Amino acid sequence: MRLVVEECLKWSHQRIVFGKRLIDQPVVRQKLARMIALCESHQAWLESLTYQMCHMPYAEQSRHLGGPVGLLKMSCTKAAHEIAGEAVQIWGGRGLTQTGMGRVIENFSRTVKFDAILVCLFSFFFFRFFSPFPGFLFPGGKEGRLVSPKSLC
Repeated sequence: MRLVVEECLKWSHQRIVFGKRLIDQPVVRQKLARMIALCESHQAWLESLTYQMCHMPYAEQSRHLGGPVGLLKMSCTKAAHEIAGEAVQIWGGRGLTQTGMGRVIENFSRTVKFDAILVCLFSFFFFRFFSPFPGFLFPGGKEGRLVSPKSLC
């Protein structure tokens, strides 16, 4: 996500539209500010969880960090979708080209959709393979059981 934001910042300083740089447009500045805020807030959240994981015993990690990690994954996926959309709008037609200056934007916007699928598949396989074990306790003290894949996504 940071690379996409960096490319958008470079492009908006370089691109001249109606005799002014793209960065001089308030709407573009607002889009860039939103992208930067999303990037920075998720980076801080990730570093906070990493710090907690490094300073907690494994048993506490299993009990307390499962939910926040899941929320972070979901939130990062939504932020990536939003950043990809804003980046394509800033870049215009060049954000859709697979080569040249817009290749980073096009690659990100094309592949960001896989994140949601991978998060769902990872959750499905985790619950599918760990649920049948008797005595396996999920965070919150619920005992393992088979769950339907439809309830996960």
